[in-house]
Amino acid sequence: MESGRLAAEAIVKAHDLGKYDEEALSVYGKLLEDSFVLKELKTFRNAHKVLIEPSLYSDYVRMINNLLKRYFEVDGTPKKIGSTFLGGSKGKLSLIDLAKDAVRLVMNL
Repeated sequence: MESGRLAAEAIVKAHDLGKYDEEALSVYGKLLEDSFVLKELKTFRNAHKVLIEPSLYSDYVRMINNLLKRYFEVDGTPKKIGSTFLGGSKGKLSLIDLAKDAVRLVMNL
């Protein structure tokens, strides 16, 4: 893991200096800031607001499964994603539900 590698790098630098005080180990914070770790944490800091939604793990899974089932069903007619989706793959979710969840996703990620 990246943060573990950065921590090890900070300890090696402190060891090279021969001191392990706050100043010597503060390099870890600088290494984190320069890496992707803190950038990713900041980017996804509100992801829990989306991931806590129970329908994400039930209704949306069913919707995607139904959509793919209908799309890949062999019945002699060509399929298009849009018409397959609008043809009843939403299940319990209304278009308003989909729109609200899409807005919440965009606002929190």
